[in-house]
Amino acid sequence: MVQINSFTLAKKRTMKRLLIFWFFSLLAISRLLAQCKLETEMSPTGILIETTEKYLLYDNLVKQVYTQIKHDGDDFFLILITQPIAKQKLDKGSAFILLDEGDTLELNLSNQYYETKDSAINALYALSKAQVKLLFKQPVNRIVADIGLEEKQFILKLQKNLLREQLQCILKEEKGD
Repeated sequence: MVQINSFTLAKKRTMKRLLIFWFFSLLAISRLLAQCKLETEMSPTGILIETTEKYLLYDNLVKQVYTQIKHDGDDFFLILITQPIAKQKLDKGSAFILLDEGDTLELNLSNQYYETKDSAINALYALSKAQVKLLFKQPVNRIVADIGLEEKQFILKLQKNLLREQLQCILKEEKGD
């Protein structure tokens, strides 16, 4: 009689562990799938451009920073969307990404525009192939960007791998996986 009860308890514990494992696995998979939604558009020159959805990278209750990755088949671009912000032009146009292992990526502004309805500045930065490789290898520690008339530093705690996941999303779609 004791053996049956201990067997039943062991079976229940095993089922409980499996359910917990399944729940967290499903949660992780759903997060990855949610991060992998692409919008596709045709440029005026006939080039197919893929863009990830915008995802929250940083929020301090005063400012939010969202990211998107654009890919035109050859080059990658990082879009930093900062809101709310008063309408102004980015003067310096540079940004730095500091990676966990100490590498620093300097980004140069390719284009920027202001979205009136969101009170947001969208800054487009070209990523070199070397920078893309580093973003695959290391999590992002912080982003330092010239936002309007001041330099802002965004220290990442929860979304250190967001840029990597967005890049993987585009590359996965290209391979047809």
